[in-house]
Amino acid sequence: MHDRLNHALRRWEAIRPAAGQSISQRSSEFADWLDRDVCPVVDELLKRPDFRAPARWSIDNLLTGSHTEPRRLIETTETALIETATDMAEVLRQPSVRRAIQNSARRGSAADARQAEPDYARFLSTLDFVASRPWRDLASVYDYFGPSAELNLVNRERYLGPDSNHLQLADFMRYAQPTLGLPGDFVFRCVEIRVEHWRRLLQRLFVQADGMLSGGLAGKKQGLRHAMHDVGTPLRLLRGICHDSAEALKRTACVTLVQVYAGFRPMADLTWLGEAAAMSEHADLFRWRAVEGRDIYISEVVAAALLDCSELYRQKVDLEILIEEKVRSHSLCVIEGRSRHEAYWVGKLLEVDWDRHGRAWTLLTALVEDAKQAETGVDRASDLGVSLRDARRDLQRLLPADFAEFLTLKNTVHRLQLPAAEIFFARFESVDTLEEVQGKATSANRNLVHDER
Repeated sequence: MHDRLNHALRRWEAIRPAAGQSISQRSSEFADWLDRDVCPVVDELLKRPDFRAPARWSIDNLLTGSHTEPRRLIETTETALIETATDMAEVLRQPSVRRAIQNSARRGSAADARQAEPDYARFLSTLDFVASRPWRDLASVYDYFGPSAELNLVNRERYLGPDSNHLQLADFMRYAQPTLGLPGDFVFRCVEIRVEHWRRLLQRLFVQADGMLSGGLAGKKQGLRHAMHDVGTPLRLLRGICHDSAEALKRTACVTLVQVYAGFRPMADLTWLGEAAAMSEHADLFRWRAVEGRDIYISEVVAAALLDCSELYRQKVDLEILIEEKVRSHSLCVIEGRSRHEAYWVGKLLEVDWDRHGRAWTLLTALVEDAKQAETGVDRASDLGVSLRDARRDLQRLLPADFAEFLTLKNTVHRLQLPAAEIFFARFESVDTLEEVQGKATSANRNLVHDER
């Protein structure tokens, strides 16, 4: 088989500029390389579930509803921000603190005295705003192809003022954050930026509040310091998982290739990314910068990503990752093999000893195969070698109620009333060969899932 990845890397070595060499006249070469050499490699990689899985990692592990350690760290960080704002406001609302701030202002100029109360009110209002959790979430699926959600606020104008929708926060502009101009894991990058934005705001408020407290309020100063909860530790641990580990480097390589591919193949089917696919037009930035010769670093990042994915590109498909993906994307997933009988319903393994309940398994696989081929159902003529009545009784007892309701019996014909598109059925023909069953178990109706390289 022609190794497109190796060819793409050789082409890159041939066109990459030497140190100090001008690239302004060669931008078309870099864009052509991304289009003609890199995209065909990604075409092949996209067929692999063990490439799509790391490319989806941030979507699957950082967003709300993910029961993962990275998600737990995001929620811990969020709680620290909210509790910091809540506890600071509680300290500053104490009558003795308020009087001290007012007295300090009176000792200043008349203008300071007049401004003290409005400043104090705005100070508390800002803390209350942060304590109210004004963001939808610290992570957003819409950031996959580039920062789209900014602070992901529930009410943007409440924070930035009326008619502020035309404003762009510097925190999310590549001029202020250079790494945002290069492809990579924007979902995690934007989590970092959001946390740092709110942490800096709270630190500024702490410094101002600490300056307001003087004289005999040393105890209140101590209380203010105790109000500052630890945001840095969970954020540092999260970065270690999402950015610094060897696995993170490989995941970022997969994401990078998907993003650049989306820029050069705007009509590509990226529905496997879920909601993130709706934002794929943001990847046009990478194509534009490459075509215009604005950023040689994009091509360099892509070349590095190809190297990081080279081992994956040449190895056999990881069948367990394939099965995980099919479980996630199909309502019913049935896997059959010499020593393997598994059925997954809406993402969960059915905890059934199918070896013990062999006739129920026989009927289930026959019904699944029939549903995949949209045939006439299963009856006595199917000659399954088991009592259909007993097998049906066992199967209805073993299946969850919301699954069993799709089993029908009419005029002695048994059917599974599920659309074929919602079912994945495959058999292990050997230890490392999994064949998808499209209909009757004939060679003409089977797809080889395992991809030899």
